[in-house]
Amino acid sequence: MNSGASNPSSSQRSQTPSTAAQPAAEPSIVTIEMASINDQVILQQLFEAAQLEGHTHAGDTGSDLTEIETTYLDNETNSGLWVAKHQEQIVGMIGVQLKGDDQAEVRRLRVRKDFRRKGVGTMLMEQALSHCSSRGFLKVSLDVRIERGPAISMFNKFGFSHARTRDID
Repeated sequence: MNSGASNPSSSQRSQTPSTAAQPAAEPSIVTIEMASINDQVILQQLFEAAQLEGHTHAGDTGSDLTEIETTYLDNETNSGLWVAKHQEQIVGMIGVQLKGDDQAEVRRLRVRKDFRRKGVGTMLMEQALSHCSSRGFLKVSLDVRIERGPAISMFNKFGFSHARTRDID
């Protein structure tokens, strides 16, 4: 999926996810912030959970998450990695990786199962696309498994469109 569209967003946003299980008097806040090297173990756990759920290709090693400092956090790469936090616990992540002078790839969008379909993925996408826009990327792409209907629907809302289908062994 590709898009040249980006939506502006602050570097840290908060939103009250809608959930019937939460008492109305105490809304839960999810914040989006830049990941740190201290988040690496939790981010790898999110990735591994996605593997167990069948949301990643079997050959995807997640090697970028073992080297987040050089892959995402080095300011010279124009890449970035953000986490969604709820009560100081990481419940989601998203990365942007530089792919060329004016191209980037949105990567590693993951939301913990109990926080899905509550706006967390949207908040993470807004942050990633804001980063891409502020860096002047002309092309932003992402890969998604065809079985990920809700994710594809969200990407379409952000202006992404299906560009190609590839077979994975």
